[in-house]
Amino acid sequence: MQKRVGGVALAPTSLPLTPAYQVNHLREHGIPVVYCHRPVAGVEAPLLAIPFADVGRAAGRVLVENGHTRVAFFSMHSRVEASTGYETGLREVVESAGGELPESLTYWGKTVSPDASAQTEAVLKSLRKMLGGPNPPTAVMASFDPLAERIYLILGQLGLRVPEDISLVGVGGADRSGALAERLTSITVDEADLGRRAAQILQEMSAGRRPIDDAEKIFVPIGLAQGSTIGPVPTK
Repeated sequence: MQKRVGGVALAPTSLPLTPAYQVNHLREHGIPVVYCHRPVAGVEAPLLAIPFADVGRAAGRVLVENGHTRVAFFSMHSRVEASTGYETGLREVVESAGGELPESLTYWGKTVSPDASAQTEAVLKSLRKMLGGPNPPTAVMASFDPLAERIYLILGQLGLRVPEDISLVGVGGADRSGALAERLTSITVDEADLGRRAAQILQEMSAGRRPIDDAEKIFVPIGLAQGSTIGPVPTK
């Protein structure tokens, strides 16, 4: 407000939730808002949404196509809408292919930190338990690329090769810069394109071509970064 901005593209936090009064305060001063990824409860505004369940389905399809029907799922935190959507979509595809995603193969982190390294010990403990069981997973889906990268490194520490011994898929941006990101197979969202769309919507509201309290929900497209971390189910 002090800088008299023409609009705000807001990616609301999930833990803790962004409070409605913050958005209302902007709107009371005539500043339009567009939500990116998720909305803020109680305040209508255009939303550029990620189809969370579709992300999980896309990951499930690429795993099933490679023969994986026993899949582990790892999330940074259980109370995040994105992760529960990913898990739902993944489970739907795996189970429709005759496979399973039992609770024993799901990991829900307990920290709100976006730093995946904070969960290293917990992830290591869970992977050891899953892989040491009588029917271990042949693939892992992680809800966040930095978490997938962390899992990749841990699997190497456990003596497993990716994808020869176990496959791995993450979720992240379309920009794959970085040594591990280039290698990782991932379901992606083009964040740069999302930003351009947000700017266009804000311009429409500023020009009066779209109501400031418009509640349109626009799902952004998802893609696949092929990477090299998914392979066929090991024969041994």
